[in-house]
Amino acid sequence: DASEKTFFANRSAARLALFSASKDRALAASALADADAAAALDATWPKAHYRRGAALEALDDYEEAAAAFFDALKLDDQNDGLKRALRDCVARGRARAAAANERDGAA
Repeated sequence: DASEKTFFANRSAARLALFSASKDRALAASALADADAAAALDATWPKAHYRRGAALEALDDYEEAAAAFFDALKLDDQNDGLKRALRDCVARGRARAAAANERDGAA
């Protein structure tokens, strides 16, 4: 049902907005659960995969987030917002890995 997938995708977005304000990881985890529900209802809907990517990125899981953004792009390869989300996620993941390597190397 289209309204059900939209409900879960929109609630995921709302929870991510609340996460951005509070940094409460439980909200990001709930956003991921909602995005997963939307994707389960319609695996061909790019927005569901985008929401998964955004929630995974909020949880600092850059590899899985990039995979979700890529899944969305496979379904909508002309979407500049998805291209940007994937590119930015990969850049943040690389920066996080580089910082971790520097920190580990300095220890």
